Amino acid sequence: MERELTAFLCSRRCPDEAVAAVENGLNTLDPEKDCIVCGGHSGIEKRVVVQLMERGIPLVWMVAEAGNMKWQNLTDTALQAGKLLIVSTNEEAQTTSALAYERNSRMISMAKSIVIAYMDKGGMIEKLVEGLDNVRLLTEQTSMKNECFCIRRDGGNIYFDIERGMSGKYIKISQTRKSRDGGSRKECVFVNASELNMLKKAVDWAMAQTQTDGGAKEKPQPQRTAERRQENDAPMDEITAPSDDVAAQKESSEGLMGKIMSVFKK
Repeated sequence: MERELTAFLCSRRCPDEAVAAVENGLNTLDPEKDCIVCGGHSGIEKRVVVQLMERGIPLVWMVAEAGNMKWQNLTDTALQAGKLLIVSTNEEAQTTSALAYERNSRMISMAKSIVIAYMDKGGMIEKLVEGLDNVRLLTEQTSMKNECFCIRRDGGNIYFDIERGMSGKYIKISQTRKSRDGGSRKECVFVNASELNMLKKAVDWAMAQTQTDGGAKEKPQPQRTAERRQENDAPMDEITAPSDDVAAQKESSEGLMGKIMSVFKK
């Protein structure tokens, strides 16, 4: 904390050149001089947190929720070496858009300089750094295609986000459910590009089993207007809940997987 802090941020979606720019930037860091503050929220931010700990670069890991202890072995080693400080800005157990905004705002206020790998136009990060003169943007803003799909259900929407880490693109499948105590909890599954064909086979198998066994099918839900995600104000494609019509179910499934496959081929 005695060193001048450099805040690192990146939007969930980012172009390929941003990944290369981050890798180049990591190679210039000096363990004896630099100290990075990062939230480890987006795919690129998570990877940067890991690489900083692996390389012994001092890190202030500022999480937006309590009890976030990923990569236990890495964090234990970094803590024992005096290279890591973990700060939680909230006692909540689950990160929300509001908590992420508050966390990023505190990071920016602490930092001497701010490095942004990429920020979406009109997104959270752009709003936070507007008017600041200590910001360095590694990649120019571009108009990126939508890489998010949503299945809308009364029991909790299911989101398919195409995110990008240092090793390439991956799918984050998430759903927020209401708990009995009135709160909510988020469940996430991560699928690497190499596992995408297996995911498609699993969906095809589940569809076949449902049709063969005559299991209960969800009733069709009314079409709703697609909302914008608060994290980065990015539009999303919308897919309605499964229909009682077997052909419609198959078409919906193939449509979703086809869209996801097309993104990974780019």
